[in-house]
Amino acid sequence: MTRIITLLIAVVIASRPVMAGERADSASCLGPGARIAIQAGTALALNISLTELLKGAVSEQRPDGSGDDSFPSRHTSWAFNAAAILGNELYGNSALWPVGFHLAATAVGLQRAVTERHYPSDVLAGAALGIASAELGYYLADLALGRHACRRRYSATAPDWRPALSMATVAFFPLNRAVRYGGRLGSTGVAGRLRLGLPVSDSFGLSVNALMTSLPLCRDDVFATSVNGAGATLDVDYFRAIGGMPWAIEVSAGAGALKIFRVSDNSVPSASFVAECRAGAFYGLTQSFSIGAEAGYMFMTLGKSVSALSLSLTTRATF
Repeated sequence: MTRIITLLIAVVIASRPVMAGERADSASCLGPGARIAIQAGTALALNISLTELLKGAVSEQRPDGSGDDSFPSRHTSWAFNAAAILGNELYGNSALWPVGFHLAATAVGLQRAVTERHYPSDVLAGAALGIASAELGYYLADLALGRHACRRRYSATAPDWRPALSMATVAFFPLNRAVRYGGRLGSTGVAGRLRLGLPVSDSFGLSVNALMTSLPLCRDDVFATSVNGAGATLDVDYFRAIGGMPWAIEVSAGAGALKIFRVSDNSVPSASFVAECRAGAFYGLTQSFSIGAEAGYMFMTLGKSVSALSLSLTTRATF
């Protein structure tokens, strides 16, 4: 995976044009390729160092029993680090780039949880570490380069209420964890939500969500299996821009169904009803790209009714 990430970043360095605001014609400025190489290299080196330091310091048995280096998920950390680096460089070209990279990184993390190579908490820690190390790496490189960095800057603007494609990485925390036959859900789950939203009035809209979840199931406080599901929900959305600021708030509520798969335990049904309400704030980095955080409440039927609190990191492209 490191070779793939390095190749992707190398392609960006080699092919990226000079963008407005970078002032690459100034004698004091590094060219875009040199700047990206230094900033991305710093972010990658920081990520690899911190990830390996944590994996060596924390002993945690993997869900499949293959080792004691489960925390954090190395693949997820690398994937989100690369997504943050590539998104930083390309969001001004097209808002679809960072959303696509976010989707790919979330897919890597979910694959690690669904195949029982990691617990959801390992995946979420890897995602946080990947993003944080990328942003810290860029910050440290900017400090070192000083006036020679000449990074392009875009004017922040309030997110528009237009058709939008968004991707969210979701952490959810069950409040009541008991299911049938003595099974008990883990304390942390992970999900990915791909969403297509369509306004129907100045403030209200509808959105269709593709959802995938993973949550550990334990017996006698020992991991037994992963409860994994995929499905869809339909939401009603309320949107309001905050006047004179590059911020907007959004409130959503909806319901749908999940198909449960890869479970070798009869305490969990083959399908689940799911409902969710969320409220979040979004910051517009450009006219068509925004990032946001959402908090919400989830309800699922997994043998017994399961309630959960959720936190989401979302990227959104508007058209």
